[in-house]
Amino acid sequence: MPAPTIASTSRTRNNSKPQSVTLTLECNNSSSLQRIPRQRIQRALELCLAYHKRAEGTVSIVFLDDTAMRRLNKKFLGHDYTTDVITFALDEDTVDGELYIGAQTAKRQAGEYGVSTENEIVRLAIHGLLHLLGFDDATPALRQRMHEEENRILTMLYGNNALH
Repeated sequence: MPAPTIASTSRTRNNSKPQSVTLTLECNNSSSLQRIPRQRIQRALELCLAYHKRAEGTVSIVFLDDTAMRRLNKKFLGHDYTTDVITFALDEDTVDGELYIGAQTAKRQAGEYGVSTENEIVRLAIHGLLHLLGFDDATPALRQRMHEEENRILTMLYGNNALH
């Protein structure tokens, strides 16, 4: 089933009226990825903002390879290993932040989950935005809730085809 076309105006949680969403998105590729699915990321993050009744956001995404992600993870979070996504909120009163996505980790996870690398990157971008919206994944229960929220946004965007 082809992905539906989603414009910048998305439906809110209660589906009463469309909410206009303005998302400023910047993507920088410092990894070995050949292609960044920027338009798919844009649509997914706009839908996520609209669903959570947020009218605007500014997100900068940087794609890094494992070595750089490990360095960033160790420096800022004290974890000496690579990871798939790290989120930094730049302003706690607005949706304004930086997402660092581990491109090699995303590619590996896509293979493990049986989805395309692009689908996994979109999921990780949603995950990072959910952190900016106040979601946490520090416990198994919170991780499960966040994963369910990722799936909700992906299903709204693509149907069940993008789930893993």
